[in-house]
Amino acid sequence: MVVMLTATKATLKLLPTSKTLQMPQKIKQAPVTSELRPGNEVQWAKPISKNTGAKEPPRTLATPQPSQEISTQNGTERESPGNSSGTWLSIGLGLSFDSYRETNHPDYFASNIRLNSELHYHINDAWELGASAFLTTVPMTKTQPSTLRLLGAELETGYRCYATRKVTVKIFAGGFYRTMLVTDNAFGVKNLAGPELFPRLEYLATKGTLLGLSIKYSPILNNLKFNSSNREISVSLSARHPSGNGLVVKLQYSNLRMEFLPISSSLSSFLITGGYAW
Repeated sequence: MVVMLTATKATLKLLPTSKTLQMPQKIKQAPVTSELRPGNEVQWAKPISKNTGAKEPPRTLATPQPSQEISTQNGTERESPGNSSGTWLSIGLGLSFDSYRETNHPDYFASNIRLNSELHYHINDAWELGASAFLTTVPMTKTQPSTLRLLGAELETGYRCYATRKVTVKIFAGGFYRTMLVTDNAFGVKNLAGPELFPRLEYLATKGTLLGLSIKYSPILNNLKFNSSNREISVSLSARHPSGNGLVVKLQYSNLRMEFLPISSSLSSFLITGGYAW
């Protein structure tokens, strides 16, 4: 009995719990090499072309275009230079209030429907040509039995002398023609002409509207002679799209004064017109 108890104790000593756990074996790492093996290719952001003997096509960079401005609903942005070039034609109808005074004749007041048209051709970014014509057609009201109709035309050349992102200043030079068509030639003057030189200020608004302001002083020639008393003064304010396409609104005041002794006369007109350009 004693021997068996001893053997049992020996057996318990040979199997301790702390010595039966096995230590984890070290994991051998594969050597790192720069060689790419099939199935183990590295995934890059851009694919690497395999060496097949063909050369990759050369990469080209886009050339930046010269910046211009264009107006959108969000304000002034950039555009190509073609937006300000080309040809545009506008035709419109307006209401004019005319007041004519002449020596030894009662004053004449009338409101008339006026037909007007404009044609502009942009040669390049700096130069442009312009032509315009108008005619008072149907009298709405008048204070005399006779009817006065005014016919006029202008031909001009413009040069852009100053420009920023918002403001443009142009100088125009040309000539004008005016004549009055009166029933039975009861009053009025005919065949007035002269040169004109005037500036035009343009402002590009934030909502894509081009505002224009023109101030004119044009002498009227009498037998090719200049007289400071014979002249036309006009101020006009217009609104249109920068490309020339769309609605056109114009306000204009003009005063025409003539002295052909012993008769002197003057014509004042205020015009509100609207039209469409394309």
